[in-house]
Amino acid sequence: MAPRSEQRRTRAIALAAIAAAGALAACGPKVVAWPRTPPPERPERLADFDPQPLVARSLERAVVVHPPFRDNRCGSCHVSARGGGMLLASTERLCDGCHAEDVRRERPHAGARACLGCHSRHVSTAPGRIAGPAARMCRRCHDAAARKLVRAHQGYPVDAARCTRCHDPHGRRADGGLRAHVHRPARRCSNCHVASSEPAPLALIRPERETCGRCHPHADPRAEVPFEHAAFGAGCSVCHEPHASDRPHLLVAAEGAVCGGCHPEIAARARAGPPHPPAATGNCHACHSPHGAERPMLLVAGAPDLCTSCHARWHEGEDRAPSGRDNDRCVYCHDPHGSGKAGLLRRDPRVVRR
Repeated sequence: MAPRSEQRRTRAIALAAIAAAGALAACGPKVVAWPRTPPPERPERLADFDPQPLVARSLERAVVVHPPFRDNRCGSCHVSARGGGMLLASTERLCDGCHAEDVRRERPHAGARACLGCHSRHVSTAPGRIAGPAARMCRRCHDAAARKLVRAHQGYPVDAARCTRCHDPHGRRADGGLRAHVHRPARRCSNCHVASSEPAPLALIRPERETCGRCHPHADPRAEVPFEHAAFGAGCSVCHEPHASDRPHLLVAAEGAVCGGCHPEIAARARAGPPHPPAATGNCHACHSPHGAERPMLLVAGAPDLCTSCHARWHEGEDRAPSGRDNDRCVYCHDPHGSGKAGLLRRDPRVVRR
């Protein structure tokens, strides 16, 4: 058994590493940049220290982990391969090395250059590794009760709102720092919400489906097709942002992520490889109608027409003519999303030929 002094020393090293690697607070201890010759390492302190348990504990409690920290690549940012607090360069320069394309804007947000003002260094319980709730982070610089903000939001309360649903936190793409695509009715809140003087000012004037249907009557499949998407019945905001988004059709996320959130088993098959290209790229609407359809599975067309719109009729011709059933229903042999087998076959080719 190790001497007590050795145990205390090991515990002190571990605690120091935990403090440096990442409290989830918005502003942790200031990290010193070391752009010049690094100080000598202290092998007597680090030789026996294994950072893997620290990383494992962080992964257990965190939702989002910075990839270099997750993969134990501390040397990507720190002077020492084991971390230790000293940075290779300023935080802005280090962050730009990987995220320049993600945050570059024509008119940058004033706080966008201070990355650690909003993001956690290593782990976070929020998407984007935000160091705290978005509303709280924004309120540190923006007073929701300020006259300018109250007027911009037409008197509606936004102190508890998630500002980044409408505004780009890194810079201005549109007036007011709004996202790339702004829902036209959202420019006047009273188009959909009760008056700002009401006790519940953010309540809708009508149910959500009826509210959206006033401008998008053809998007509602209720009276036109027999098969309706269950998500559509749950409300348009399940898939679409009501105010603004960086994605076409105001989607809350990339199409593949939106669909995969309710269909994880299909997303898993698409990742198994070799995948069907529409499924792999998240182009789900190439085969499925997002709201409703005349066919089961919300298919936009029937087989084989749907499949042969992209694929030549492989099974036609004198030398390859299977039964009519196989030609009518390609999915008897092929998985349309992914199967992990060549040709998207559901079974081993030797079994299929029998």
